[in-house]
Amino acid sequence: MGANNVKALKLLGASKRKPFFRFHNQETATVYDPPHLLKCTRNLFLKHDVQLKSEHVGTQLPVIAKWDHILKLYEIDKTRPFRLLYRLTDTHLNPTAQSSMNVRLAAQVMSHTVAASLNALVATGGWSSEYMATAAFVEEVDNLFDSFNGGTSVGRGKTLRCPLSDNSPHIELWKKASMGIKSWIFLKDGKPAFLHPPPSQNGWLIDITAAQHVWRTLKEAGFEYLHTQNLNQDPLENTFGAIRLNCGSNNNPTVGQFVNALKTSIISGLAFRGLGETNCEDDGATLLDNLQSLFRAPETASRYPSTSHDKETPAGMPESFHVTQQVHMDMSPAVPAGEMEVFSVAYVSGSIARQVLHGVSCDACKTCLTSEVLLSANVFIYFKECSDTEQSLTYPSEKLVETVGTAVTLMESIMTEAAHLNSVEQHITTAIKSTVDFEWIRCSGCSLHHQRIVDSIVRCLTRIYIPWWCKRRNRMMTEAARQRATERKMKILSHQ
Repeated sequence: MGANNVKALKLLGASKRKPFFRFHNQETATVYDPPHLLKCTRNLFLKHDVQLKSEHVGTQLPVIAKWDHILKLYEIDKTRPFRLLYRLTDTHLNPTAQSSMNVRLAAQVMSHTVAASLNALVATGGWSSEYMATAAFVEEVDNLFDSFNGGTSVGRGKTLRCPLSDNSPHIELWKKASMGIKSWIFLKDGKPAFLHPPPSQNGWLIDITAAQHVWRTLKEAGFEYLHTQNLNQDPLENTFGAIRLNCGSNNNPTVGQFVNALKTSIISGLAFRGLGETNCEDDGATLLDNLQSLFRAPETASRYPSTSHDKETPAGMPESFHVTQQVHMDMSPAVPAGEMEVFSVAYVSGSIARQVLHGVSCDACKTCLTSEVLLSANVFIYFKECSDTEQSLTYPSEKLVETVGTAVTLMESIMTEAAHLNSVEQHITTAIKSTVDFEWIRCSGCSLHHQRIVDSIVRCLTRIYIPWWCKRRNRMMTEAARQRATERKMKILSHQ
C-alpha cells in the first residue's frame, strides 16, 4: 500500500471500481497483498478506536471497537494455568517496530479465538455489551483474511480457507464484508482520525472487487476453483528471500549482482526452506527443472540403528509433594456461574473428552464425559465454533470440568517442587490419582471402563499441562533476565 505503488497503478488505469488495466491486449488484475492489509489494519486498530456497523451486535446503530478491550482480556487471561488466548504474548499486544511487520502476530490477535472469548464473557454477563463491538470487528477482519488465504488444506470449521468456487461461501461473505468495511471510521479522541479512508481500508475493497473479477475470468476459461492464497505476494517474497541469501551482507545489490545471485539460486533450486522466523508461509512452488540432483548425496541407511531408551524409574517423592488433604479446589460454584477462569478449563476438558472417547462406542462413557445441553462453562466453546449449523467441538460434562479444574489446581501447587525430578509425569500422575475424586465416573453407570477412562484423562492432563507449565516458566525467566539486564544498563548509565 505504498504511495508509489498506489500512484503507479492509478497511472496504469486501475481504480477502486475497476481494479485492473490492459497492456498489449492482456488484462492484469491489481491485488494488494492481503497479509500486508492485515498488518496495516491491526496497526491502525492499535492506535485508533474503530466505529463500525455490524449485524452481530444486535443494533443498527454504529458501535465502537477498542484495542483496550483485547488488552484487558489478555492481562486477565495470561495469569491462568490454562489460557483462552494461549498463543498471545506481550509482543502481540505491544509490538515493536520489527515485530509489527510479522504477519503471524497480527493474524493471532485478529483471530476467531479472541472474538469468541469476548463474546463468551458478554454472553455470561461478566462484561458489558460494548465488548461485542470489538468481537465483531475482530471476527470481520479474521474472516476477510481467511477468505484470501484459501488453499488445498482446510482447518476444522474454517470453511473460508477452502478454494473459491461457485459453492464456497466467499462471494456471499464479500458482499456483506464490503458494506462492513465501508462503515469503518477510525477515531482519535472520539473524532475521525482521517479525512479520507486509509489506504488499507480501500485495499480490502479493491481486493474483493479484483478477486471477483479474476474468478469470473477464470470461470469463463473453464476453471472450477481458485486458491485465493495464490493472490498474495508470498511466492515473490520467498523468491527474493532465496536470492538475498546469495547476496551476503549486500543489502543493495547492483543489477549484475542480482542476476548472478538469481542464477545461483536457480541452480540450488531456490532452496531456502528450513530457515526460521520467516514472515511468509511456504508457497509450495517449485522450479520446473533444476540442477539440484547433481548435488544430492545418495540416500543410504544409517550406520547406527536407533535404540530404545529404558523407561525412567520414579525417584522418591518429597514430603511436600503429598498434598492430598491440603490442596483441593471445589470448582462446582464456578461452573454454573460461567466465570472466565472456567472457560479455558472447560475448553481443555472438551479436548480431553474428545481424545478419551475416540473410537469408543459406549453410550455410558459418552454420557458421563459430555453434555447434551449448553452449560454456562461451555459458552466459550459455543462461540469458538466456526459454523452456526455444524458442531465440530466437544462439550464436556459439568463433572468433568470440575475434575479437570481440581487437577489443574493440584498440579499448580506441586509442579514447582516436582519439575526437577526424573519421570515428572509419573509423579504428577500418582498425585492426581491419589487426590482427585474419579468415583463419579463409576457411579454414572460406566464401571466397566472406569479405570481406562481415568488413565486416559490423567494422561491427557499431564501431557497438556506439563509442557505448558514449562513454557510459562521459561517466559517468566526470560522476562526476569531481560529486566535484570535493563537494570544493569541503567546503573551503568547513572554511574552507580
